[in-house]
Amino acid sequence: MRPHVLLAGDEEVLQPLRLYLQANWLLSIASDLSQAIFLATALQPSRCLVDQSFADATLLLERLKRTHETRHQPILFLARTEQQAVEALDCGVAGVQVVGVPITDRELGAIHSALESCSPACNWCNVPCC
Repeated sequence: MRPHVLLAGDEEVLQPLRLYLQANWLLSIASDLSQAIFLATALQPSRCLVDQSFADATLLLERLKRTHETRHQPILFLARTEQQAVEALDCGVAGVQVVGVPITDRELGAIHSALESCSPACNWCNVPCC
């Protein structure tokens, strides 16, 4: 069974990533905050990938980490700057990748590797968020 990843971000920005990951991962895609929270709660993906392009990225990180049903889900955050990466780590994400737009082939490989190493065994439940 393929692991399940929730992708949250701008569809156009995440399109290359979606195409790259779909062969090895079961993907759900959220384009707004309520949809992302609903999918994370209802589907219980093994990992969440949140891109900085997501309109409410910080709020989504906060809600995922503070909600009982989703706080165990490891989150990989795609940042554009080192400052965004630090802020995401402060929110309790399991990992961060600093990427450009468009995402390069090299960055796609790094994201895939980070998702593989970001297992559901990660426990960030006690990390205060934003």
